[in-house]
Amino acid sequence: MLASLALVACILPDKRYDYPAWGFSVVFPEPPKTAEEPATPDHVGSFEAKLDSDDSQIKSVNVVDTAPGETLDSICKDHSARIAAAIQGDAGAPAAVSTPEGVVGREVRFSHDGRPIFVARYFLVGRRFYEVDASAVDGFDDPFTVSFLNSFRTTTAAANAP
Repeated sequence: MLASLALVACILPDKRYDYPAWGFSVVFPEPPKTAEEPATPDHVGSFEAKLDSDDSQIKSVNVVDTAPGETLDSICKDHSARIAAAIQGDAGAPAAVSTPEGVVGREVRFSHDGRPIFVARYFLVGRRFYEVDASAVDGFDDPFTVSFLNSFRTTTAAANAP
């Protein structure tokens, strides 16, 4: 019993990480690695918060400022095709999802040889595109995968993005 309590005490609770400059927050079980590329005349700005653990569980949020006129569906189709090609797998049909704030997005489930690989959720707020990814090696409905995806929130800064 005492050993069980000690083990539970060693497990850190999930924590919400806020990225106000990029207009979102998300819950990670430990601090993610981040990378930012500022916008230049030849390159759009981008940001990534990613946790890649030893147990093949990857969780990440990628943010990119998009070109004028791009739509959620066109970006979803393009990104899903590129990801499916990269994993030499399949992208499921996009399904409608939304954040608790009511931002409508798309969810695409990826598999390889019929086995779940990961889930991507895409959101477009103004010209800011969010891709929220989570491994799904334990199934698309794995509670840890779903919990991470559902923890994504947009903030008022997202609506004010360039």
